Amino acid sequence: MLKNTSNAIKIQKFILTLTGLWPEEHPTLYGKISGRISVVTAIIFTATLIAEAIKQIGNYVVLIEHLSLIISPTSFLIKLIMFLRKTGQFVRLYRNLDMDIFNKHPDQFNTIKRKSETTSAVIGLSYMFSCFVITFFFCARPLYTSANMPVRFSFEMGQYKPIVAVFQIFCMFNAALSNSCLDVIAMTLMGIASVQIDILNRNITNFKKECDESATGTDGYIRYLNHCVKHHNEIIRYIGDIEEVFSLVFLAQYLTSGALICNIGFLLVHIRGLNLQFFNTVFYFAAMMCQLGMYCWFGNEIIVKVNICAIFLSSDTKTACYESDWIDCEVKVRKILIIIMERSKRPLFLTAGKFSVLSLNSFTTVMNSSYTYFALMQKLYSKTNN
Repeated sequence: MLKNTSNAIKIQKFILTLTGLWPEEHPTLYGKISGRISVVTAIIFTATLIAEAIKQIGNYVVLIEHLSLIISPTSFLIKLIMFLRKTGQFVRLYRNLDMDIFNKHPDQFNTIKRKSETTSAVIGLSYMFSCFVITFFFCARPLYTSANMPVRFSFEMGQYKPIVAVFQIFCMFNAALSNSCLDVIAMTLMGIASVQIDILNRNITNFKKECDESATGTDGYIRYLNHCVKHHNEIIRYIGDIEEVFSLVFLAQYLTSGALICNIGFLLVHIRGLNLQFFNTVFYFAAMMCQLGMYCWFGNEIIVKVNICAIFLSSDTKTACYESDWIDCEVKVRKILIIIMERSKRPLFLTAGKFSVLSLNSFTTVMNSSYTYFALMQKLYSKTNN
């Protein structure tokens, strides 16, 4: 048997615990203090960014450049508030990861789980590292550009300028690491749901073979399929818990990703020369594409595995039932398979605030919207220059 499923997000748990943002049923004194510090500093930092944006309303190009920085911290603050509001639900969701039914499977399924965990870990850590590097170069902007602060802040600071600069650097790194942890946690939880559905489908397809190794006959088949029914119900409940905790987080990401990708694309077009700022903006653009793509890809994996959205013709779970060796089974066994097939017809997917289903189609929609806004910004910019 593999290690507990909850270990798949142990690195993200460590980082969020360090910043006090990991939801705990009974938080420690350190967790309470550090968590409040993280939230308050994020609110103050976002407020300063908004104040600067208001001051730059008359300067179109500077405003667009500033918006490309303000959107990510603002998105993080919104996502953090939505996430912390669901502390109790997340604690229950995290605890359910270590249920026996999610961890005790035949040895042949260890490879499936190990591959899924490795894929999620590689993608997640690569994404978090890229966020760290991008933030580092943004904080070092005064070293390779004419900027006098990591983030533009044109208000009079006097002797407090170094303190404001340190505050900006702290807030940017805190937002980058914590935000990327939230993204990876959501991605990993969706990946766990996908692999559990895959294991369920294989169990159903090969139920006679699995039973032949332990208990043959109708009673053995019924016990085995009843276990599959229980596993199916737990997967449904688990995906429902993800929806309850992260639905508004997904919505906040959707709403901000389109504007952010559009703004960064506009900056790329108007940066002159292949300098360090250009390459950092390219990496920033790629990271934001990856951020949105992770949500949509892993959400789409659930749809593909269960395949119950109306745009598909049949279900992987229903196909698994049909492809199992049911022909020579007793009526009782066939009835259980029919129950599983009928339940798999009901919708089971993740949404962004009930407005949009997490899928590759949604990713395409956001990208199309971003291009539309980009074309509009280009037109406004041309009129301003003329």
